[in-house]
Amino acid sequence: KRVKSLLENYEKDMCYRKSIGLSHVTYSNWAKQEAKKDKKEKVDESEKRMSIEKAHDLMQLTTINACAAVEIKYESKPVWIKNKKRMRKYNEWRMAKRVRPGLFVPRTQVICIVIHDGARHSTSNCEHEFCVGTIVKLVDGHVKIHLMGRGKKDDIWFEQDSDHIFLDCGLTHPPVSVCDDDMNILKMANSTTHRQKKFCK
Repeated sequence: KRVKSLLENYEKDMCYRKSIGLSHVTYSNWAKQEAKKDKKEKVDESEKRMSIEKAHDLMQLTTINACAAVEIKYESKPVWIKNKKRMRKYNEWRMAKRVRPGLFVPRTQVICIVIHDGARHSTSNCEHEFCVGTIVKLVDGHVKIHLMGRGKKDDIWFEQDSDHIFLDCGLTHPPVSVCDDDMNILKMANSTTHRQKKFCK
């Protein structure tokens, strides 16, 4: 059944390619392309699911001064590989700290959870990301955050006491367990937290 389904999809794709003037592709090359697409879709879905779990874990840090390491993913930047210019995404680990809302004032650097579908009050099944930003305005218990590397049009407002914003305590090492299971955000060991305290005062 699997082979029959693949052959039917192959025939449909070839008919479509022919209708729009594209060249014929052999079955072996088509199958390789389909395998790559399936793999990418699975990876994207896995990353989305892990990101949701990480955001949920981070929001459980309700105790003041509790810290956790979070992975910040930035936009692609050009890199040279074998004399060819390619775009590659890069990331870094930073320490997020839960602090009292009164510390979120202009010029404070923060880490925030940005929800992409507009649902600001829930991370369940929502596509989102961790972003580094700077508070640029405080008005009536709301803070405006400018996201690093983005334009002013992407500035975003949060309630000052939102559980989606944390104090950015700078770069840190990824949790040791990430190598074995990067689906969990772990609270950092006391020694790591101690090293970061000077950045969070």
